[in-house]
Amino acid sequence: MSPAAARSVLVPAIALALLCALPAAGDGGRPLAFVNASVVPMDTERVLPDQTVVVEAGRIVAVGPTATTPVPPGARVVDAKGRFLSPGLADMHVHLYVPEELPLHVVNGVTAVFNLDGRPAHLTWRKRIASGELLGPTVYSVGPTFSRSRTPAEAEAEVDRQAAEGWDGVKVYNQVSAAEYPALTSRARERGLVLVGHVPREPGFAATLAAGQSIAHAEEYVYTFFNDDPDPRNEVVHPLDTARIPQAVEMTRKAGISVIPTLVAFRNIVRQATDVKSYLRDPRLGYLAPFQRTRLEPEANTYARRFRKEQLPGLAVSHEFQRQLVKALHEGGVPVLAGTDASWLGVPGFSLVEEVEGFQELGFTPYAALRTATVDAARLLGREREFGVVAPGARADLLLTRGSPLEDVRSLRELEGVVVRGRWIPAEERRRILAGIPAAHAERLERTTADLERDPARAAVRLAPDDPTGAASAPAWVRIAERKGPDGVVRALGAIRKAEPRSPLLAELDLNELGYALLQAKRTDAAVAVFRFATELYPASGNAHDSLGEAYLAAGDEARARASYRRALEVEPGYPNAKAAREILERP
Repeated sequence: MSPAAARSVLVPAIALALLCALPAAGDGGRPLAFVNASVVPMDTERVLPDQTVVVEAGRIVAVGPTATTPVPPGARVVDAKGRFLSPGLADMHVHLYVPEELPLHVVNGVTAVFNLDGRPAHLTWRKRIASGELLGPTVYSVGPTFSRSRTPAEAEAEVDRQAAEGWDGVKVYNQVSAAEYPALTSRARERGLVLVGHVPREPGFAATLAAGQSIAHAEEYVYTFFNDDPDPRNEVVHPLDTARIPQAVEMTRKAGISVIPTLVAFRNIVRQATDVKSYLRDPRLGYLAPFQRTRLEPEANTYARRFRKEQLPGLAVSHEFQRQLVKALHEGGVPVLAGTDASWLGVPGFSLVEEVEGFQELGFTPYAALRTATVDAARLLGREREFGVVAPGARADLLLTRGSPLEDVRSLRELEGVVVRGRWIPAEERRRILAGIPAAHAERLERTTADLERDPARAAVRLAPDDPTGAASAPAWVRIAERKGPDGVVRALGAIRKAEPRSPLLAELDLNELGYALLQAKRTDAAVAVFRFATELYPASGNAHDSLGEAYLAAGDEARARASYRRALEVEPGYPNAKAAREILERP
């Protein structure tokens, strides 16, 4: 069975209806026309009253006074009298895990996203969304994150590979070395790729600015420019000097980069670390995939477990410091962009509206706050004429609201409807889609579990296009571990290895994801088995041996844990967790 045919079998019936139920603009491809609308074009701070906006073939073809702008024959007409029509929003920092989450963005007015850890399936999703097969925002994406140290030549080759595959940008993570960073960033600029990411620790803050790399997370300033503590264990919580903010702002302004603060994400870190049970009462979390909800539970929650009680006040101080830094960056002329880190640290769509509202609360004018998710977002991607404005030739991504977002961006919560690439989704359709998402997640889990139990190799082919990171399948593997034990999990992985050795489910990161899901589910014996399987497939990976060491520690087998950590340092002395591994081995 071909992957395409297998995919159509796998996608649950509810999910398929959810993602594909909407007609093209105006039924059967008819033009779409909004009449009597107050248009917020976002080219300048203004509202154009009594306008007609005509959409054909996914593009805006006309914007003009209703009295003089003709409506094409046969068009679907929406009377927007008393309503405001503005550009769709862009979330400039997301992580895409499953197709079922894509509509969450759209129904909340997010019509474009910048995905900051690309996998091959994301390129396929982009095509399926553009063709109308999937309902979702237009996807711009970096390639796989640069998350480990390479030689300069290796870094250049990886940039070339990602450019050839069609990615829009390059994401830099903490571990990129000082030796490779100039080569990596120079080659990315040559290939026309957007540079974005964390501040790599070894090159440092000044080198990041000099390279023209935009910064994802305001907290990266906290960990680098405002951090004088050499102990990495104190990177998150340490004294912060507000007197140095003007210097950071001026350096950033001169560099000409953009900053994507993700304040809503850090606020969610604080909420989870401080009172995770209260955080879990947010009903919007019910729209997340099962594996995401499992990660948030107290016994598995990264942030609830990571911080000591005495560190919690420092987290809150850091959040407020970041807010003041973002306010200063904006007032200093630095482009600030809206991003959320959803669905890792937020709920798609909902969190983006919160981020924009947060900018207004910091003193951004409503127009300036709206720019962070429209005009300025498009500019970072070099797509100023493509989206972020209401103008002829732009993609037809539009929001219809009861109130003017130029008076108060909280009007973005009052959506009367959304247009995404010319497809009109009125309020009642938005509500229906939203209501169907939890059921779609649940049906995916049931189907995935059954497929993996019945025929693991065949299921791997079916899963690949719709589970880019392997995370979505993890709850199904946990069920298999519960029913068949660690041997059942390893037998299934072995069957996949034999029949589909290049399956994404066998990728190192995917196996790592699975192993930790089993640890979080208290299936320690199965986690050990999966991590051992990963070391057989990836014997030269320090991280694979490190993860096996962690699983052995969880199982109470310190001797094997120490042996795994030693092996990790032997095969890859500079792997990301090397310092922590050495500290474990130095313990008596």
